[in-house]
Amino acid sequence: AVSSAVCVRAEDGRHVSHLDISPFLSGLPGACTDTTSFSTREASGSTSQAAAVMEAAEGGATCLLVDEDVSAANFMSRDGRMRALIADESITPLLYRVNGLYEDAGLSSIVVVGGVGDWLDVPHRVLCMERYVALDVTQKARSVSETFSYGHVQFAGRGVVHRLPWDLQRRRRRPRDPAALAGAAVSLTGDGRGVVLTAPDGTRRAADVGRCEQLVRAPCCDVGGGGDAYPH
Repeated sequence: AVSSAVCVRAEDGRHVSHLDISPFLSGLPGACTDTTSFSTREASGSTSQAAAVMEAAEGGATCLLVDEDVSAANFMSRDGRMRALIADESITPLLYRVNGLYEDAGLSSIVVVGGVGDWLDVPHRVLCMERYVALDVTQKARSVSETFSYGHVQFAGRGVVHRLPWDLQRRRRRPRDPAALAGAAVSLTGDGRGVVLTAPDGTRRAADVGRCEQLVRAPCCDVGGGGDAYPH
């Protein structure tokens, strides 16, 4: 078990406060255009998942656990035809960042996919579930990638688009006054979907953690037996 592995997923409507999500989103329209310190009370699917990745990296995670079934499609990947149609896109998909996250920041990714073959262009290892038995199909994935990439992207992220570097000098948020949290008590709500923080002065604050599977002990990824692949 890896205690520092973190599930990241889309969570429409979640709150984001002063978080740097610029590796994944930039040039957003409207008033909230500064994605180096982004805040919203109604995050979209792609924005919320970008925030989840950045919070995991900020918190010192060493492995991201991602399931395409609970992820925002436009955050996960973007194929060549969509790049050709829409050149000026505000979203940089996770697909383009996983190699940089691993090589520059030491943050691995385990991604459960079954419908988007572009992920076969970037992994170090590919496991395929056949009747609930994990098979190493890395060499076959290498062959498939070389056959179908049409020269745009090569296996293991050697293409420019799929191997963007990761900037380690990003601003990290810090508690305004860490001493104020000393002696605070944390408890779950009765339904197990909320966390209540009680400060030493009696002040109470609650947060909905229903989508934080590792806190409420719900499974992160539904692993099927129909040939899903686990890149990276």
